[in-house]
Order: sequence, then C-alpha cells, then structure tokens
Amino acid sequence: MEGTFRLMTIKKKKGILAAGLMKLLHDNKDTEYGKKYDFANIHSIREYQDKVPLCDYDTLEPYIRRMVLDDEENLLCAERPVHYALSSGSVGVPKHIPVSAAELEKYRNYGTCMCIGVVDEYYRNTIGRSFKPGLGADCLELKFQETKYGIPKGAISGNILKQVKGITKYFLTPPWDVLNPIELLPMRRPLPTPWIRVCVINSYSMPPTEINSLIPAASCSWKRGGVRSS
Repeated sequence: MEGTFRLMTIKKKKGILAAGLMKLLHDNKDTEYGKKYDFANIHSIREYQDKVPLCDYDTLEPYIRRMVLDDEENLLCAERPVHYALSSGSVGVPKHIPVSAAELEKYRNYGTCMCIGVVDEYYRNTIGRSFKPGLGADCLELKFQETKYGIPKGAISGNILKQVKGITKYFLTPPWDVLNPIELLPMRRPLPTPWIRVCVINSYSMPPTEINSLIPAASCSWKRGGVRSS
C-alpha cells in the first residue's frame, strides 16, 4: 500500500511539473527565443529535451543585454521583467537575471510572508501568543539600483523587503530608516555601504544611545525616535 501511494505521488508530481512546463512554453511561444526553438510545437517533456538545448548564462547574455540596455521586450519571456536579480560579480561583471511579476509574487508569498506565518503559528502553538515585534536582526545591505529605464535591480530579498516595509517592524529589530536610510533621509549623497551595514548589525546588539551616536545625520528624520533595543 505504501509503495502504491509513493508511486501515485511521484506520478502526480511529474504531471504537475509537465503541466507547468507546457504553460511556460505556451505563454512564451511568440518570444524570439520561443520561435527559435519552436515552443509552439512542443507537447511533452521529451520533445522539450530534444528541441531545446541545455544552456548557461553566457548563451542567454546577448538577449539579457538587449533587455537591460535597450529595454527590448518579448525576447526570452513574454512578460516584461519587473526586477533584475544581480549576482555577486565575483568572476567579472554581475549577471542580470530577469524576474517577472509572477515570480516576484511567488518569492514574496512563499519566501517571505509564509515564513513569517510559520514562525507566528509556532509561537502561538508553543507559548500561546505571537512572537514579539523586532524578533530578528537583518544584516542585508539594501542597495537599490535601477536600469536606465527604471527597472529595479539587485537582491530580490531587498526588493521584497521594500514591498513589505510597512510590516518589517513586526519581525525585524532595525526600523526601516536604518535598513534603507537613503530612501528616507534628506541627504545630498548616498551613504557608504559600510555605514549601512554597521547600523543594521549594531542596531540589534547595541544600546539606543550608542546607535544614535553613529547616525547624527539621521536625527532629524528618525521616524520612531531612535533605535530601541529588543
């Protein structure tokens, strides 16, 4: 019985994956890449494997370069990118990974909101109440960049935090002013990354007076009256 159940589960998973692939092929059959590999006439995983070769970033880079620099559409995907994830650039120029609105929503729902929900449920089931606001310290370097056409690029996690900045106080110790001071503080030039990193890390472990001594430039715009200790 157990073996039969496992076999059914595997078949179901394969069916779900195949359906997802067919949807992607159908949605993008009229793109330049889709026409090149005849997405319109692919109806199975085997046909996909036979017609579409394995590729790496260098293979797709000419398409992506046209998307980033010239804002060309309908090249790799029918949906216009709303974000470009950036690699670290450890082996040269950072790689730009196009991200659609649908994928960004999945990341937000399953990579961020669901995680918070799981933590909340755990605390309610174990101690009878939700977790205390400001539970975690965030050490991200929120460096928001844009293409010349205004499409955000950088870490997806930073983009997601920006979208849910109204609720970050419920699960992060640093207020939004510290996580992203460039957006909120009236400064003539961007703050250096080390400054941001020091404030974010220390906002979790140092007393408020010491934190505030590090950021005199922010005193006039500090929305919540300085950083509190958790």
